[in-house]
Amino acid sequence: MNILVTGGCGYIGSHCVRQLLKFGHRPIIIDDLSSGHIQSLPKNVEFIQGDFSNKELITAVVNNFKVECVMHFAGFILVGESVINPIKYYKTNLLKSIEFVETLLTVNVKRFIFSSSCAIYGNCKELPLVEDSLQNPINAYGRSKADFEAFLKFCSSAYGLSCACFRYFNAAGAAEGGEIGENHP
Repeated sequence: MNILVTGGCGYIGSHCVRQLLKFGHRPIIIDDLSSGHIQSLPKNVEFIQGDFSNKELITAVVNNFKVECVMHFAGFILVGESVINPIKYYKTNLLKSIEFVETLLTVNVKRFIFSSSCAIYGNCKELPLVEDSLQNPINAYGRSKADFEAFLKFCSSAYGLSCACFRYFNAAGAAEGGEIGENHP
């Protein structure tokens, strides 16, 4: 399957790209390299440097590579930064992501996997958490992820968008061979 991976040069995205290759898929990576690292990608993948909210770019990539599914890892992830700069998080994690989905629907891509976060739960009173535990984000990062998840549910009902959301709890580690791992300043 041809799969468009946004943010594929980031920590989780680059690990996912390797897994896609391992299972015989063809990942096509779009990343603006604002926090990702091109060195994280295997040499044999398609890479396009650009913004996932660029409608013309996304339309061309979907058509040229016959994209069947999208895995959306692009976005901002620093909780502390989201507290002091919420506009940055809402603009990219929510508004630009909504524009991205709108573009995908116009080119008939209806399989969408979203890289969300455990931050959507906030400070939990009950453990263990389960998928339908109360969502009460306490920062702009978590709220922007929760709001986009809610948007995806409405798109699923309205447009037949098939969605899945990954929620991470302290992702850490390196690839088995050690060729990639966390790389933050």
